[in-house]
Amino acid sequence: MTCWKVAYLLVVLVVRLAQPSCNLCNQKCYDISTADSNYIIADSNDITTPNSNVNEILIECEEADNNVLVSFIEKHNFTNLQRLTLRSPILLTLNLTKFYNVSNLNLSENNITYINLSQFHNIKFVNLSHNSINKFIDVISNLTQLDLSYNLIEDLSENVSKLNKLSHLYVRNNQISSITNFSSTSLKFLDASENKIEKLTIGNSPSLRQLTLSNNLIKTIQPKLYNVIPNLEILNLSSNFLTKLEDHSFNLTNLLQLDLNNNEISSLSQKCFSGLSRLQVLNISLNRIQTVSPSTFQYLNGLFHLVVSENKELSSQDFGLLLATRRLKSVYASKTNQNKIPSSLTRSVRYLVLSFNNISQIECGDLDSYPLLNSLNLANNMISYIEDDALGRLELLTSINLDHNHLETVPHTLPNNLKYLFLQNNKIKSINNNDFTGLQQLVQLDLSFNLIYELKDSSFSQLYGLEKLNLSGNFINTFPINSFSNLQNLKILDLSYLSNVTECNQALCFPVPDHNQLQELYMKNSSVLVNIFLKDVAAQKTFEQLSILDVSNSNITFMKRDFSTYLSRLTKLNIQGNKINCSSIEQIFAWFHLKEEERCIFIISEDHPVDQSLNTTTTTIKPILLSTKGKSKKLEPTEISTTTTEDKAVTKEYQNYDNKTDNYNAVMDPDLISNELWFKNGSHAIVDAYSSETPTSHPGLFVLLLLPIAVVSACLFLNYSRIKRNTNNPINIEMDIEISNISSELW
Repeated sequence: MTCWKVAYLLVVLVVRLAQPSCNLCNQKCYDISTADSNYIIADSNDITTPNSNVNEILIECEEADNNVLVSFIEKHNFTNLQRLTLRSPILLTLNLTKFYNVSNLNLSENNITYINLSQFHNIKFVNLSHNSINKFIDVISNLTQLDLSYNLIEDLSENVSKLNKLSHLYVRNNQISSITNFSSTSLKFLDASENKIEKLTIGNSPSLRQLTLSNNLIKTIQPKLYNVIPNLEILNLSSNFLTKLEDHSFNLTNLLQLDLNNNEISSLSQKCFSGLSRLQVLNISLNRIQTVSPSTFQYLNGLFHLVVSENKELSSQDFGLLLATRRLKSVYASKTNQNKIPSSLTRSVRYLVLSFNNISQIECGDLDSYPLLNSLNLANNMISYIEDDALGRLELLTSINLDHNHLETVPHTLPNNLKYLFLQNNKIKSINNNDFTGLQQLVQLDLSFNLIYELKDSSFSQLYGLEKLNLSGNFINTFPINSFSNLQNLKILDLSYLSNVTECNQALCFPVPDHNQLQELYMKNSSVLVNIFLKDVAAQKTFEQLSILDVSNSNITFMKRDFSTYLSRLTKLNIQGNKINCSSIEQIFAWFHLKEEERCIFIISEDHPVDQSLNTTTTTIKPILLSTKGKSKKLEPTEISTTTTEDKAVTKEYQNYDNKTDNYNAVMDPDLISNELWFKNGSHAIVDAYSSETPTSHPGLFVLLLLPIAVVSACLFLNYSRIKRNTNNPINIEMDIEISNISSELW
């Protein structure tokens, strides 16, 4: 074997040993005995050698040879194994007795029809979902949780009832038509949704706490349910075919939540909720309720959350009868065809939602039955008139939503404690300086997409606590210099879609808040306003706290080179849809690492402070774009972990800008050997091959790196000597021969 072959073999050996060990690789999985991990993942035909301390194994061998997988199971000891996930087409032929200590078994998505679980002595949690099982016949004494969802089970056999320690049973999406004969003394949770059950009947299950039977064919309810499930707390019967609730339909004294959403209930009898004294949450939305008995809700003494949305045939009079419980706090009644605000028989309501109705006006006294109201949602109605002081009487009201109505002016005499006011998508034409009198505590104001063409001087001067203001989509011509005076706490300002703003050639044309603390400024599709901003250097100097700037689609053709000096804290700049070369922006800001989420959206990290002397910022980019055969593969941000002192699983990346194609190409740092995914504490991360947390390579790697160099050097030296001898003068060769002969004769 020549020295060149030896050198080649050594190079291959070094590359193989230099590849970091990991739990989950692109093609193969290697030994992780040196890794600080409790997981083994086997993929394809390369099965890993488990560490004796490993307590969880995931084996996915879709194309594995039968003998390879059998050999792996027979060869190793799994006495400490606690969790096993196995997905293989040859699952039924495997001998799984060596996993007898496993307590958590996941055999989902194997298309199996039966599996013998009696060989697992300590099994507690079993997941057999997404298979083809039609009957469960095993009896396992220690089993506590069983998932048989998405199978072909037609009946819950008696063997399930014999599982004395079973507490959670999932049989979602099967072929079950009845649970009449099912009973359990230990079961606490049963999910039998998406089946073919026609009647709510169940055997004796005194420990049952939660029963989910949504998306079935249930038309009737078994009388005297309290005799078989007396301790039930949560009952979900949504998306069934119930048409009427008879007297004493439930009578479950411990029931806390009842969901009857999306049925065909047309009336509520007088005693249908009798016995539900502890009920707290009731959802009867998406039904056909027309009539309500006057005393229907008198039995619901503990009810505080009521949802009656999308009962379009419910009259205002009957709706008022629903609001009759003493502790009721929140009412959701959108899409109930209400023409006015219904009066409440209780004064405890704090959250009222009446959106998507037909309310046209609010008069004084309409809300007098809601003295404790905190939040009022009247969005998507037809309100054009609000009488003075109709809302001002609600001293505890902090949030009003009047989005998508027909208001032409800002409502007068609003509550002084108001914090959130939403008036977008109305017909308001102007803002006067007394429209927001007394609203010092207002935090958010949305006036977007109205017909506002004029802002009077000091229109918002009394909103001392305002933090977020949205004026986008209006017809504003000019901004007075003191438009945002006294807004010392303003953090977010949206001036997008203001196409009617006129040019201004004077100094200080751009409106700037007093003691400018603005952090986010949006001026999308506001070309004139953006042009004023870029020219107004004095205004730019006040935006010392600005971190996000959006000037997309604003016909920008240039940007001054000193622009970046005034926005030292900027972390995101959006210049999409402009006639400007993005590479020039890169030069202006001199950012080392620019991330282009989309074209011309630049992001820099806040992890590293800006060096004012160099005017540069080091960035951490997310998500990462990896080049794969000419295409870009986008990894979600959840797949990337940032370097910290505790967790150093990180990937470095440089972004090279291509001026010819206007694209960014991600180039991985050549120092990294691998960027493969691995598991740590149940989550994915990008691996740095030299991270202290990464599975280590061979300890003699440094010495092995020098061996090929030494062998190649030796080969070169020997070849050089041989060539030199072959090119010597023939006379010298003859002299050497004669000298050699003389030496021989003398000897």
